[in-house]
Amino acid sequence: MKFPIAFIPAVALLFASTHSAEAHVTFVANNAYAGKSYIATANIPHGCTDLNGTAYDTVKIEIDIPAGFTGTRPQDSTFGPVVIEKDGNGNVSKLIWTKTAAALTEDSHFYQVSFRGTLPNTPLQALDFVTTQTCGGNTTKIWEGADVPKLRILPVRAAGWNKYTAQTTIDEATIKAFFADAYIVWSNGASYSANAVTAGLITNKLTTIPLGAEFWVKY
Repeated sequence: MKFPIAFIPAVALLFASTHSAEAHVTFVANNAYAGKSYIATANIPHGCTDLNGTAYDTVKIEIDIPAGFTGTRPQDSTFGPVVIEKDGNGNVSKLIWTKTAAALTEDSHFYQVSFRGTLPNTPLQALDFVTTQTCGGNTTKIWEGADVPKLRILPVRAAGWNKYTAQTTIDEATIKAFFADAYIVWSNGASYSANAVTAGLITNKLTTIPLGAEFWVKY
């Protein structure tokens, strides 16, 4: 299959950041591939704030492990050792890191905790890891809903063109979220690119990929 040369970007892509201006709990930005082993490192960028605006140091981090993430093995950190909770089937359901040292007198530190497991073979889906952050001053923040830390599962790839078949209808938001680091996404004569220069050369915009349709992605 041949592709128009105009679709090859003139400059490198700007990679999408997983960090927000509000400093939510996020994962270090490493690509997570369907069915593969993955080391997840959660960033805890700040402590908790009470109703008076006083900020407190983090003293406990709890991360719920979704059912699709299997074989979970956590890592102790400088924050402290980890406690593993399991469900009735013996699968890891929650990881808890509790600070062994006394809480700091102010909210001045950034923390990270890590764990390893295998991602489900469900490309173009996301796994939610509800995280509860407990701090001094009896303050707690639950990162869930719109704020939940996510891992976006990408299809396995190789350098150059990759051919895939849509396992479900892929809408425009999913294309933008999962292929922000691709040079180009092409299907049935329509294309998408996150790069502004390349996008400006595309006349037929790709906004949806139907169930069962073949599509090509270049990395």
